[in-house]
Amino acid sequence: MIDPGPELAGIMTAELSSVLGDLRLEFRRNGQYNAEINGLTINHRFSSVTDAQGNPMWVESVVLYNGQVVGTFQTQGPEGSKTLTGAPLLTTGSMQTSMAPGGGGDPQEFASIPGVLPSAQSHPYTCEEKTLTLTYTDPVTEATYQNIYKRLESSP
Repeated sequence: MIDPGPELAGIMTAELSSVLGDLRLEFRRNGQYNAEINGLTINHRFSSVTDAQGNPMWVESVVLYNGQVVGTFQTQGPEGSKTLTGAPLLTTGSMQTSMAPGGGGDPQEFASIPGVLPSAQSHPYTCEEKTLTLTYTDPVTEATYQNIYKRLESSP
């Protein structure tokens, strides 16, 4: 979510400021997942230059997600090394980005949210009674992130 991208890796630093909003992720027995996203707001800042004292000069950015993503997923591997792989099939969501507080950029469609929703890259995961931990390793920077999902309710 905060990776500056392959063309800027090593040049630009990214730092997560806050995450607000709601993302509900449902895994169904038929191999389909459904993500409901309501006001998921990711505030981060980027820096590629420093001031005279060597401190980063930050540019604030806000990304706002709303909508729904439906896709398929599969799990594989033995206990202790399980992976989750997915493919988004339908996105009825929008993403707004802004380099100023509060968002407000033009809405754009998105196919997935890297590191948050199941993707074509296999991600290690652990699943306990009420907690799913999905580990995402950025393919460019090799930084590792963990997303922790708490079970709200069980459905048949």
